[in-house]
Amino acid sequence: MTSLKALQSTKIPLVIVFLSLLVIVSLSNLQSKLFIPEDFGDTNINNSFVNNTFINQTKSNIVLLSGISETPLIINKYFHISGGTGTTFNDIDDTLMRLNYNGKLHNLTYVSQVIQDSGDVCVLYINYNTTFGTATPSLLFANLTGINQTITNKTASLNVTKDSYIKIFFEEQDGTCSGTGSWSFYYEF
Repeated sequence: MTSLKALQSTKIPLVIVFLSLLVIVSLSNLQSKLFIPEDFGDTNINNSFVNNTFINQTKSNIVLLSGISETPLIINKYFHISGGTGTTFNDIDDTLMRLNYNGKLHNLTYVSQVIQDSGDVCVLYINYNTTFGTATPSLLFANLTGINQTITNKTASLNVTKDSYIKIFFEEQDGTCSGTGSWSFYYEF
């Protein structure tokens, strides 16, 4: 084998070569076990990325959507599902997210950065509209009250149609909520 003689003549230790090959084989095995596409340009139409979470639609039809506010939630604000700084205006189009499938939203969870004071009422809604434009609050909400920091609404759900739109609406009911917040919910289709 001339390659072995070449390695010996360049004085590269065989241990390093062996370890390098072992790392390459291990990484390729890890990629296949984690079901990570080779790159973000995956051409399989059954695969997609949602909120940086890879979903293989041939194996699952439930997506976890989530977001976080970058500013304290001390006034009523509207957010894109992914979060951000939010806006006080409901007619800002870039806060809308289009839904690609008929389905159901459920298990809305709201987590506050801080424990709220007794008597605080902080409500997180999923606003919904079947057409592009101003979305209205739905029956899917998480109502954080009193001395709590997290709430999940496990009973309410919202049926949605293909090509409809959603956004997050944070309602500060008593003027006393504080801290940033995050949210998550399931989109089942």
